[in-house]
Amino acid sequence: MRAYILRQLSGDEFIEYPTIELPSQKLYSTIRNCDQFALIKEWFVTEKVHGSNFSFIVDTNNAVNFAKRTSLIKDFTKSSFYPKAVHDVVAKYKHAAIEVRSVVCSMFHQEGISNDVMQINIYGELFGGKYTHPDVKQVEKNPIFHEVSYCPHFDFYAFDVLVTLADGRSTWLLPGELDSILSACGFPVNAKPLFVGTF
Repeated sequence: MRAYILRQLSGDEFIEYPTIELPSQKLYSTIRNCDQFALIKEWFVTEKVHGSNFSFIVDTNNAVNFAKRTSLIKDFTKSSFYPKAVHDVVAKYKHAAIEVRSVVCSMFHQEGISNDVMQINIYGELFGGKYTHPDVKQVEKNPIFHEVSYCPHFDFYAFDVLVTLADGRSTWLLPGELDSILSACGFPVNAKPLFVGTF
């Protein structure tokens, strides 16, 4: 069952991804005491990639915009926000982002949701640019982060998709459908469930 949030958007809008709190007893108690807690039957555990928040925003005309955690990136060719990484992932995944919107529109139509999909936001992390190993050539000079060696090139880890309808309602893709849609559309590096269970 999909849950909806009502928000007023005029299109091509930036919606900041919610900050995730570090686990604590206080957070655990807050979640446990939430009215909606009893409605959640399954919990999904996914990998956390140490990168920099980035998103693709696809509108009704299949125009694709890009954002960092706090704002839209107006012109990624002139941005100081990891310019090489953004260039590489945009070139690699722009058409995949458009395909995700197409699949989501078809899926919502089949579910009887007659309202048009106004935009989708594909949230994830830019990562990579460093892989410390004597047999691997270092190709990038400015990795996303130095602490973790993921891969010598830049890539994108997609972990959530927000769907906004023309009437202002928005909903997240369900965890069980996220991996199959992202993988089929061309985002092979995504939040695949590592564990599914109860809380």
